[in-house]
Amino acid sequence: MFRVRELLSLTLLALFACLFMGGLAVWVDLTSAEKAFNQRVDGIQRDLAHRFGSAEAALTSLVGLHHASDDLKSYEFAALSNELIAAYPFIRTIAKTLILPAKERPAFENDMRANGFVHFRVTERDEKGQLSTAGNRDATMPVLLFEPLEPEFARFIGFDVTSDPALARAVTKAVESGNAAAAEPIELKGIGRGIFVFKAFYLGHAAPHTAAERKAQVSGLIALYLEPRQLIGNYKKRYGEYGLRLYQQTDDGLKQSTLILESPLPESRGVYGFFDPFVTRASISRQGVSFILEVKGRPDAGSVRAWFVALLVFVGAMAAGLLALAMRNHRIGLRHAREAERISRENEKRFRDYAEIASDWFWSTDPELRFKNISDHLTAATGLEPQAFLDRTTDDLKGLAPGIENPRRHLADLRARRAFKDVRYRYIDESGRTQWWSVSGKPVFNEAGDFHGYRGTGRNVTVETETRKAMFESKEQAELSNRAKTEF
Repeated sequence: MFRVRELLSLTLLALFACLFMGGLAVWVDLTSAEKAFNQRVDGIQRDLAHRFGSAEAALTSLVGLHHASDDLKSYEFAALSNELIAAYPFIRTIAKTLILPAKERPAFENDMRANGFVHFRVTERDEKGQLSTAGNRDATMPVLLFEPLEPEFARFIGFDVTSDPALARAVTKAVESGNAAAAEPIELKGIGRGIFVFKAFYLGHAAPHTAAERKAQVSGLIALYLEPRQLIGNYKKRYGEYGLRLYQQTDDGLKQSTLILESPLPESRGVYGFFDPFVTRASISRQGVSFILEVKGRPDAGSVRAWFVALLVFVGAMAAGLLALAMRNHRIGLRHAREAERISRENEKRFRDYAEIASDWFWSTDPELRFKNISDHLTAATGLEPQAFLDRTTDDLKGLAPGIENPRRHLADLRARRAFKDVRYRYIDESGRTQWWSVSGKPVFNEAGDFHGYRGTGRNVTVETETRKAMFESKEQAELSNRAKTEF
């Protein structure tokens, strides 16, 4: 039924269909897995935004405590700080700074040494990140305390937060706006990279209304140090198969990004390692800056349903099989149609052979009984050309007349669209020679029942007619002779 090349093509088509449907199933499942991945990332984004918001709320509580108390005790500040750190583990420590005019600096340093900080001095960081004595400025803002005071942070007691450009911009924003402001990520020796979030407190019991007033009446700052690993630590435990990247984007016209923390995507050893990882970036706007969370994840074994892939591969194979079956049935149908056509042609030829034996020519008319077609056999049978009959009726043909006993009956058959058989016509040609024709016809109707004319056959029966006529005349002559003899 199929040639070798066709079988090869069908096999390749079936293979392609299976691969396509299998790939479609994998694509559908991976799309669903990516959608679920994006939903999980949205949850991480909301949770992380809530954590930044919680840090801002913690700052507001501490600043409110300062504004509510005329003489805030250190233990009161420490107690509230420890409560906040216990509630928000991603806050590693809380710092407090005071505005220190240059003229008060020597007395302040002596007081701090007298209170137990023997080597206290106002410091700043040099280009190598080492702490050194701060230069002479109109005012400094040294760190007074850390809660809790960890050994790594003890060396930063007295550090002037306005001396570091990365911190100074956030300090200025916090003072002038009265809101929380996050600094750029900063690398502290012995501590690592982290984020300071500042909020200013002012003289009196409330923040001033204008930026100029806030700048003139600032008393100090409360700062939270956010530990990035603790900030997203539980996400790594929950989504260990993900790669997390947190960076801060500064809106200074250049859209510069500063990396805060990066946890690389684990390598995949299975087949899913060949797939590109899902990547989603989520923006978090808090404390006057934009934090960008980038999460990467690879599909795992549960992302693709094996039964679904097998089902669609089976559907592809079935589709290819049905196509092959349809092609086979089509070819069988064509073969049967050709065979039927061949048989029809043979039957038609057989009919024509029989008709040609039984008749001399074929003819057909239109609904007005004008001849539309006459076979060429007419010439051999009668000596007349078919063209002489076309588009003419029998009444239009000179020398042609019915040679039957009841021409009215034949006319009635024609008007009633009835078939007729062996109707004799007499034709006298220009030389005066007489021919006798036997004509049979059958009406033709379309599917709607409309009359379309006649078609039929004709025979030259001149010899037969004249022979019969001669025999009839001889018989009459013999009967007359016998009658005469009898009478005699």
